[in-house]
Amino acid sequence: MKGDMRKIQNAIKDYLKTNGSSNEVLAEKCGWSEPRLSAFLNGDHKLNSADYGKICYVLGVNYSTFYYHSKGIDKV
Repeated sequence: MKGDMRKIQNAIKDYLKTNGSSNEVLAEKCGWSEPRLSAFLNGDHKLNSADYGKICYVLGVNYSTFYYHSKGIDKV
């Protein structure tokens, strides 16, 4: 399970990079500090379902987007 979460965290980081978004902007829109978001994305802090949902909502993506991306599936 830990490996799956790491892949999802990497998928979120890939999405941000691909779409020209920054951690700073995402953190601000989520109402978090940038260090808190970085801790989630680097695996230093557990990313719970509520926080994951907030990231998906702010980015305007379906909850399954990063899961499928982490599995190498481009489209849902």
